[in-house]
Amino acid sequence: IKNYIIGSGYLSKELYKEIPNSKIFTSKSFLNQIKLINKSKKKFNLIINAFYSSRKLNNLHSYKMFVDKSLSDVANILDKVNSRKIRKILYTSSSSVYGSINDKINLSDQNNRYIYSSAKLSGEMLIKNFFSKKKIKLDICRIFNIYGQNDNFSIISKLSSVNNSDKKKIIIYNNGQSI
Repeated sequence: IKNYIIGSGYLSKELYKEIPNSKIFTSKSFLNQIKLINKSKKKFNLIINAFYSSRKLNNLHSYKMFVDKSLSDVANILDKVNSRKIRKILYTSSSSVYGSINDKINLSDQNNRYIYSSAKLSGEMLIKNFFSKKKIKLDICRIFNIYGQNDNFSIISKLSSVNNSDKKKIIIYNNGQSI
């Protein structure tokens, strides 16, 4: 069975290394190949790890780009992919959706964490709706603290870098408000 991974970040690249018979795409490159993919005789698994980079949230300058990369690209794929060819889908969400929206809607969101978590939750709902109508198997993984080689974003890498240097400070992007 072919496995199509949509996303260009660290996790996508690691999944590509570990999952046999896989091919990695950006959202745009997948859409450029969609006619060929839809003509495939065999079913395939779809791993969607395409979302606006959480590393760039503190410097969010274009809300349109944020929505495009977070939701519009995925919606465009869902509109164009032949759902009868999909065996199963895995959508990578974020643990940021836990407890991040309901009671905090009026809090300051200087680092765009609530925008991010609400968009992740919206992505989940979009995909759940599409795949429940099509009766396709779906797994949603709410991932957090990915750590690995060349990582400089997770809290684990930040603590490790402080431990291995003379620095005494780490930068936590959400002002320590994570749950």
